[in-house]
Parts: sequence; structure tokens; C-alpha cells
Amino acid sequence: MVIIHMVAERKMLNKIHRYILLIPVCAFFFFSVFSYVNANNYGEGVYNSDLYSSSTTTNDVTGTTQAFRDKFLAEQQAKRIALQQQSNTIITTTSDPINITRTLKLKMKGNDAKQLQIYLNTHGYIVSTTGAGSLNNETNYFGLKTRQAVMKFQKANGLKVDGIVGPQTRLKLK
Repeated sequence: MVIIHMVAERKMLNKIHRYILLIPVCAFFFFSVFSYVNANNYGEGVYNSDLYSSSTTTNDVTGTTQAFRDKFLAEQQAKRIALQQQSNTIITTTSDPINITRTLKLKMKGNDAKQLQIYLNTHGYIVSTTGAGSLNNETNYFGLKTRQAVMKFQKANGLKVDGIVGPQTRLKLK
């Protein structure tokens, strides 16, 4: 009777040990797959990803990226039209020319910084999704978020990615 009890206890402990070892292995597998899928679908983060990147060989925006960009621009244009109808104020559209005559970089202020933010927001290079710098909340300040949006624009247009709006970047903004 004691031997039977000891054998049954041993079998039960073996099963428990197997399941205890299986839990971390399953958890590791689950999180590895989840991280891989998340990285492939969404990049490092929604606004830090290269949704608006360009091909390394041409200046054209590539397939899936173009679809994301088109969808985003259509949504932004619809929001802009809705806001314009609500407030009956003049809102700059994507067809308005941008007039930047000086080199813009981090911590600079001026109306040209605001024009730059409006251009970036309406052309798919989002400065901010909410608050200062977001669509229709553009500011006169060239901050970190503006710099990041400029860098995305530069990358997509085959320019030197430095976050500074110099002569070459200004030419592409027209």
C-alpha cells in the first residue's frame, strides 16, 4: 500500500514538473510571436514607424506605405472640411503655397514655422496627433515634434535626414 502510494505520488510530481516547465516555454513562445507580429504590422510605434518612408532606390513612396498615406490624407481632408464647415473660418488647404525663405531648425520661432507645420500635417507627415502642433493647432515654434516630422519628410523625399529645413528641403516643400 505504501509502495503504491509512493509510485502514484512520484507520477503526480513528474506531471507537475512537466507542466511547470511548460508554462515558461509557452509564455516565451507566445510573447516572441506576439512581438514579431506586432513589429511587422505596426513598426516600433504608430507614429515612430516608417509609414511614410520611401524606397531606397527611388523617391516614390512604396506600395503599402502609399495606401496608408492615401487613407490618412483622405481622413485628414475630411476632418479639415468638417471643421471648416463648423467654424466658417479660413483654413489653409493642401494646395496653398508654402513660403519659407530662411533655414528653419530646432527652437526657432516664426510664422514660417507655423506654415511648415500646416504643410507637414496636411501632407501626411504628422507633427502631433493632439494638442500643440496637431492639425488646426499649429504653432509658431519649431520643436522636437516638428523636427521629427521634417525628418520623415526628408527621408521620404530622398533628402539628407537632419531635421533642418534648408535650401534642398525648401525646394521639395513647394
